[in-house]
Amino acid sequence: MHMKRRIGLAGHAIMAALLCAAGPAAAETVRSKTYEATAERRTVTLNSDAGKSIRAEQVLIGMKRRDGNLIGDAELAQAVGFAERLACGERTVLVSLVLGVEDGLARYDVLCQSGG
Repeated sequence: MHMKRRIGLAGHAIMAALLCAAGPAAAETVRSKTYEATAERRTVTLNSDAGKSIRAEQVLIGMKRRDGNLIGDAELAQAVGFAERLACGERTVLVSLVLGVEDGLARYDVLCQSGG
């Protein structure tokens, strides 16, 4: 399995942040014309070395094609947009990780900025 990283607006400050889980993950399943995805959401607090913090939501996504075909490396990178929209909607994507394919599912880890 290989990992690619895509960094949003928070850039390197988020990479230095500490993630503190605030509660259990809630799961949902979403279907599009092409994909079926399961998203597990949890609220986190990002703490910088400077002592500032922001609320965020970590969303772990497992995605497969509805037609039964496997998601290959090229499609894995292309489908990150679907994963980010599912994870964040209109909110800001802070960090988006393409984790690879495991057990037939494309895996993504997306961090979205929360209000407040």
